[in-house]
Amino acid sequence: MSDSIYTHKDFISNKYSDLYFRIIENRLKTKYEGYTESHHIIPDSMGGSDDNSNIVDLSAREHFICHYLLKKFTVGSSYIKMVSAFHFMSITAKSHSSNNRYINSKLFEASRVEFSKCQSISVSNSWKNGSRDNQLEWMKQNSPFKNPETHAKSMATRKERGTNVFETNNPMYSEETKIKKLESMPDMKGRKCWYNEITGDKKQQINKPEGEGWIQRGHKYGLTTKGKGQPKPRIPCPHCGNDYPVHTMNRHIKARHG
Repeated sequence: MSDSIYTHKDFISNKYSDLYFRIIENRLKTKYEGYTESHHIIPDSMGGSDDNSNIVDLSAREHFICHYLLKKFTVGSSYIKMVSAFHFMSITAKSHSSNNRYINSKLFEASRVEFSKCQSISVSNSWKNGSRDNQLEWMKQNSPFKNPETHAKSMATRKERGTNVFETNNPMYSEETKIKKLESMPDMKGRKCWYNEITGDKKQQINKPEGEGWIQRGHKYGLTTKGKGQPKPRIPCPHCGNDYPVHTMNRHIKARHG
């Protein structure tokens, strides 16, 4: 086995790595008789190749143990990848008790908790480093709907199948639902948000409600609500100065400014 495997940049040396490589070396020397599963010694998600030198046949139990060990001696972004890989292997083991692969409830619960934490870290990092914005921008630039022919074909298929959400979810599409919606929709123009500091009640109306404790606190910033056909009010972020709709300001500050 190549020394580069032992010195991979995302591997650290500890008792788990020692056990992992002992299992690998044992299987490279002695072939397992029975059901086996192919395993990348250096996972492909960490840059491992599909060459035979990087693949070993393990028993189902050994394969499961190796993936458990991998997350014990990897660091950085590779750690999150290994946690995810073991999590999905755990789900498979829990739902399909075949090939002698078993996971007890305690290990399964620990895997779910660890996976959940890693998911939170990934989402938080994507907001902080701007990668989520880059992904959205890439999707906009490379959307197949920018091609008129693709867009027309897709919309025709949705219309034929009755799955066009612009119609099925639009109350204004049907005359019956349009009339019902307009009758139930109050006139929002000029209305303000009022909050009662004493009772905690909230109201939306033009004039100040009767009684004590009422203060104007539209969207928490004392602004009037938007009128029909008008854009939602925007205010500058106190940290970066960019304008955002008032109802998304708290989410923006939490995601981008901690």
